[in-house]
Amino acid sequence: MRAFFTINIMFGVKQLPRLCNYWSPDVRYGDPCISSIMSKTRYSKISQYLHLTDSANAPNKNDLNYDPLYKVRPVINLLVNNYKTIYLPGKYLSVDEAMIGYKGRVHFWQYMPAKPTKLGIKVWEVCES
Repeated sequence: MRAFFTINIMFGVKQLPRLCNYWSPDVRYGDPCISSIMSKTRYSKISQYLHLTDSANAPNKNDLNYDPLYKVRPVINLLVNNYKTIYLPGKYLSVDEAMIGYKGRVHFWQYMPAKPTKLGIKVWEVCES
């Protein structure tokens, strides 16, 4: 699992147009480091079957306290708690809104025509100088 999550982090460092390009034999696209860690088939199967929560305990969407991120909430909470213990912010901080480009099926996407990335998920960032 560590290798799987390492590959996902590497996807953020070297962004390619399609997932299959990371395993391409073409030197322009392929990443020999990723292909040496795990095969494309194994990565696809782990992605297909990895679940972070039990679907039998899924909350009701009509509930007032429904969390649309309930499937990934345990990971988010773990990351936030780890960031609080590891990261010590400096003196000068700035809060800004940003858009993560996304065209998938989530009900909390936003359209912001003034942004360079017009359609996606709006997040708030804390930036440090």
